[in-house]
This record gives sequence, C-alpha cells and structure tokens, in this order.
Amino acid sequence: MTSCFITAEHLMLDVFANIPGITCKPLFGGFSFYKDGVIFACIADGILYFKKDDNNRPQYEAMACQPFVYEHKNTKKITMPYYELPESILEDPDQLKIWIAASVAASIHRQKKKNKTGCLFSP
Repeated sequence: MTSCFITAEHLMLDVFANIPGITCKPLFGGFSFYKDGVIFACIADGILYFKKDDNNRPQYEAMACQPFVYEHKNTKKITMPYYELPESILEDPDQLKIWIAASVAASIHRQKKKNKTGCLFSP
C-alpha cells in the first residue's frame, strides 16, 4: 500500500468537513481526531491512521494496510492500536463514515477493556 502525505488541515477542511462532531487536537508532534469526543484517528509523519481492534483489524489487513509502529528511545519498536487508512476510503464519503464508526467503536471497546483491567496488554 502506498501512502501520500496528509495534513490535519486538509482533513478538517476537505475530508471531514461534512461529518458532524469531528474535532482535531495536537498529539505528540502529530494530530489526533475525535468524533463526538472519542478518539478514532491520528496523523503521524503525514500518514493517517485509524483506531483498530479485533473487530475491524481484518478489513485493514485485507487491504494490506500497515500498523502504526514507532521506535521507543532508539531501541524498541512499539506497535500502536492503529492502522493506516486506505486512500480509497478517504475518497468515498459513505465508506469513510463506516470506517470512522468502526474506529470509534474500537476506541470505546479498548477504553472499556482498559477500565475493566486497569491496563492494556493486547496489541
């Protein structure tokens, strides 16, 4: 899968403009995106990633999307619970809404899991 460099401004003004309840905040040198206050996506190094869980992971893997991985203190690679969003989804407003809803659900599910156990161990 190939990526194009994307900006928060482009997403907010063009891609997400007609979807109510979407906000954006700076996050660790990138940006995070929220739907009605629930985080569902982030931009890191110009790549848009959507939140995933076991329910929506197969869709990302079927489209050969890459997970969000960063290097911690130049030694350890950390895989975050996000996958790169396929460009084709960005270009299809109906599909985009479906993928946003799935990522919001993944975020809520993950938060409930975290609240229940006090920590997260699953990738």
